[in-house]
Amino acid sequence: MIHRVWPSLILMEPITFDQPAQVIFQDEEGVFGNKGEAEWMAFFKDPAGKTLARASRK
Repeated sequence: MIHRVWPSLILMEPITFDQPAQVIFQDEEGVFGNKGEAEWMAFFKDPAGKTLARASRK
């Protein structure tokens, strides 16, 4: 999950992260999965400079 591996991801090269992983949705009612889970997302640039994102749920 992105929130767990964040410290090791920021050390990887040549990937550049725009900002730390953050919660983008808190699913209090269980609309998209288990009640109370959060969706995390981190944006990064690949070696070609394109912005990509990685999401996970916790």
